[in-house]
Amino acid sequence: MLSVPKIKYVFYYKAPYGVNPQPRVIPADQQDIELIISGRGFFEHDNRILEALPGTILWHGPGEKTIYMNDLENPYECLVLSFSSGKKPPVNTISQWEDKYSLRVFIDNVLTEYHSESCDTEKLSYYIYGELYWHARTSGFDVPSSKRIDEIQKIKNWIEENYHKDIKIEQLASIADISIPHLHTVFKDLVHQTPYQYIQARRLLEAKKLLATTRLSIKEICAKTGFRDLGNFCRFFKKTVGLTAQQYRVLYTDKR
Repeated sequence: MLSVPKIKYVFYYKAPYGVNPQPRVIPADQQDIELIISGRGFFEHDNRILEALPGTILWHGPGEKTIYMNDLENPYECLVLSFSSGKKPPVNTISQWEDKYSLRVFIDNVLTEYHSESCDTEKLSYYIYGELYWHARTSGFDVPSSKRIDEIQKIKNWIEENYHKDIKIEQLASIADISIPHLHTVFKDLVHQTPYQYIQARRLLEAKKLLATTRLSIKEICAKTGFRDLGNFCRFFKKTVGLTAQQYRVLYTDKR
């Protein structure tokens, strides 16, 4: 049975532009997990230099060093998750979180709970450790994906990069080289949402992040995340989240 250690702290780290960062040595009573969010870094493994891209998960045990080689023009950014444990991690050092949208949802959930005044650290520990353990145990297998999964993954990756733009359904169908009816059928079967619902959910996720972490006005956030009409954005936010955008900002902004 998996033994889940207690979370100690969670924080963002962005490597400096133009130089390599100084590595940290993991203390004897700690495990650190680095989840690469953006940019590019490099790390040594089995006498080879490997690339760390968005979605790469690196597990570090006591005495090991954090990632410290950087793409000087495109510095990596990562979420650091530290646990109280003097044991070696129960999985391989490297794994990959393939789906960018679910990765963003995970990060949003972790930060929302961690910064909550009523944070349940035991529940959060199980959530973080369990999710990353599952990805570490499954991502290393060479499971062939069907053509349908490849089509939808290509579209989801494109949406991740372009959700803030005015997206037409014809564009999505063209990206995967499929018809519009086929797109709707396959997307609903595999994602359990229509393409439009998926795009709106991604925009909402980014809006929540900006409300909690920036001082941008609600009008600016509306435009920046792809919602073209402020009134529709406010109504959609209240209906979906159960709070107004301003109430969400007040509740989830870090007050420390």
